[in-house]
Amino acid sequence: MSLFFLVAEAFETILTAQILGLGLFLLASLTDIFDGILARRYGAVTRLGRLMDPIADKILVASALIIFVNSPFVKVPAWPVALMIAREFAVTGLRLLAGAEGVTLGAEASGKFKTIIQMVGLHYILIVAIVEHCIRDGMLLALAPYMKDAHFGVYIFVFVMTAATVYSGIDYLIKNYRYLSSEGGPGTPSE
Repeated sequence: MSLFFLVAEAFETILTAQILGLGLFLLASLTDIFDGILARRYGAVTRLGRLMDPIADKILVASALIIFVNSPFVKVPAWPVALMIAREFAVTGLRLLAGAEGVTLGAEASGKFKTIIQMVGLHYILIVAIVEHCIRDGMLLALAPYMKDAHFGVYIFVFVMTAATVYSGIDYLIKNYRYLSSEGGPGTPSE
């Protein structure tokens, strides 16, 4: 889904492509939620799924964040995007280290909260970008007076997403620090 989202957003100057991108992002988010529910309900949680599900989330989120840094419709500063992506690399690296010891680290509660905040924030930003595009094309002009506040909301969401991302990264590293040192041993699960 991330690939199709990126292709749609590559043509974000075409309103239809931008709306398609929002639809694909929403669909990817919903399938992620339902996949998790079904996996837990039917006991179909696998080591591969515990590893790959967060990676798929990271690819989708990172793709959207990178697009917004250079979007003509909404501007997201590069430094929080870099910080959020760095957190994802750090956590993935930690998971790889634990995997080398035969342990699969799942998501922590703070990481799940971070993902929810990111998904809500990114949907909001996608919608603001579409509305801005419509206004520039002479549509939805009644919303034009509210766009300054809507763009301020983008910055608020970016701040909240960054704070949640940094907090969850620190939380994850603290709880699984043993895999960064030589003291960790095989079979030592995450707390």
